[in-house]
Amino acid sequence: MSKFSDLVGQVFGRLTVLSKFTKNKDKNTNWTCLCSCGNKVVVRGSCLKSGNTKSCGCLAREMASKRSIGNLYNWKGGRRESLGYVLVYSPDHPRANKKYVFEHILKMEEKIGRFLVRGETVHHRNGIKNDNRIENLELWTKNHGSGCRVEDIIKHSTEMLMLYAPHLLKDK
Repeated sequence: MSKFSDLVGQVFGRLTVLSKFTKNKDKNTNWTCLCSCGNKVVVRGSCLKSGNTKSCGCLAREMASKRSIGNLYNWKGGRRESLGYVLVYSPDHPRANKKYVFEHILKMEEKIGRFLVRGETVHHRNGIKNDNRIENLELWTKNHGSGCRVEDIIKHSTEMLMLYAPHLLKDK
C-alpha cells in the first residue's frame, strides 16, 4: 500500500490543488495549487494537510495590514502607565520618548498655550501621579533656586516691581 494520496481537486484554506508537482528534488510530495487570489504556488503535501499553509501568502499579508496600531488587542487608545504616570501616544511631540509623552505635561501645555521651556516642570499638587486634572497640576520653574511655583514667583516679582520699579507695571 502506497503512502501517496491524490490531493488533486481538494481545497486547503484558500488553496485548490491542481496537480502533483513533478520537478521535485526532495523526497516530499509537492503540489501545484491555485490560490483564491489567482496566484499559483507549489506547496508540500504535508503543509497542506497539517494546515500550516493556507494561501500563497496573501492571507498573511491581509492579516498584517489589519494589525494597524489602532486594531491591536492591547491598544488602549494611545494611553499607558509607567511608574504611576500616564503616558499618551504623541509621536510628533518634542518631548516624546519612544513616541509617548507624560499626560500631565500635555495638559499643562494645553493650559498655557505653548510647549514647556527648559527649566519648567509640572507637579501634581496631591502627589498622585496619575491624577492629571488641571486643578491638580501646577507649573514650576527651576530658574529661581531649586524649584518654585510659578504663581509664587509672579507674586514675588510683582511685589519687587511695586517696590523698586512701579513704572514698569501696568495699571493695577
